[in-house]
Amino acid sequence: MSFAEYEKVKEAKEKERRHEALETLRAIRERQLERNRDLTEEEADALADRFSHELIDDLAKEGKIRVERDERQRVDKRESSL
Repeated sequence: MSFAEYEKVKEAKEKERRHEALETLRAIRERQLERNRDLTEEEADALADRFSHELIDDLAKEGKIRVERDERQRVDKRESSL
């Protein structure tokens, strides 16, 4: 298999992976919409806000993203130890 063919196969697999992930997210969204039909708009906003904060915190703990808030805490700790 040539490198160009390998790249095409790799790209096709990635496209399929993304498609499957999108379908999974759509299915989750539909289930959540059904489960949360009884929430007020304010309750839904609060729930979404909480979820997004928890997701960001989890990604930061795993080292997958860096959060400005955490960077400031690191700088403060370094400055206080000097």
